[in-house]
Amino acid sequence: MADRRLLDYHISRLISKSVDVRLKSIAELRLLDDADGWTAIAEAYATETDPAVRLAEQSALADYVIIQLQVSHSASARLALIAQLQSLGAPQALPVLEQIYRADADPGVRQAARDAGYAIFARQKSSSS
Repeated sequence: MADRRLLDYHISRLISKSVDVRLKSIAELRLLDDADGWTAIAEAYATETDPAVRLAEQSALADYVIIQLQVSHSASARLALIAQLQSLGAPQALPVLEQIYRADADPGVRQAARDAGYAIFARQKSSSS
């Protein structure tokens, strides 16, 4: 568990007017790896307007969800995590979703991974056009 004062400090900096301060706090919260920090990043992501900060939050959240997905033993939990990845639309999820599509024992999870992968790929393709 992270030092509460340090965690609170970085959470409070997620609303700073300075882009650099917000980016540094996202990086620190990733390292602290505390549930409250992840919740704060997710809340900040929902309202963030700066593209660089939004991308850092998206990347951090996607990495966190990917880790949770790789250790989850419950099909229903994996489905929920795949839905989160699809919602985030982070391209770093594509290799993991492909792996799940090819190897997961649950056909529903495989189908969800496939659908999420296609959705993320399509979103990336349309945003680069």
